[in-house]
Amino acid sequence: MSEENIELDFTEIRNEIIATLAKNRNISLATSLNDRVTTRNVQYINVDLDIYFTSWGFNKKIKQIKGNPNVGLHQMGIQIEGLAEILRWPLDEKSKKVEEKFEAKYKWFSKLSGKRDAVMVKITTKKLVNFKTIDGVFFLQNIDLENKKAYQMRLTDKENPNYPY
Repeated sequence: MSEENIELDFTEIRNEIIATLAKNRNISLATSLNDRVTTRNVQYINVDLDIYFTSWGFNKKIKQIKGNPNVGLHQMGIQIEGLAEILRWPLDEKSKKVEEKFEAKYKWFSKLSGKRDAVMVKITTKKLVNFKTIDGVFFLQNIDLENKKAYQMRLTDKENPNYPY
């Protein structure tokens, strides 16, 4: 493959992205409903490539997610398209580990956990693209989760069959 279309090590790229997500506390979340798109930063945790955040059930983002669970996330060049699911307290046994991880990262979490109208949202990553600048050249890394493949191409190489947009 040419320098402009390189197949990358899927596991290595995936693990790099998971580590980047784990190091940070805020991510931009975009939601939409009825042709209205809104975006805001949320504090989150990640478990693998799943993203979790908390909110009040009456907030605009939750109303939008209820009407349209397709969401977008962005952080540090990482672009995620995902499917959001609203979890309510008490959480099931599997989600208890998420609760513990949230508490370890955010001390305020115990004040929100289990409160009336409080929800936790799980976003399952469906599409993953990483924007990279290498030696002054812009690249996209298309991480194909379904086929467990990762490709890197120049941002301008729109004819590339692995181009993510």
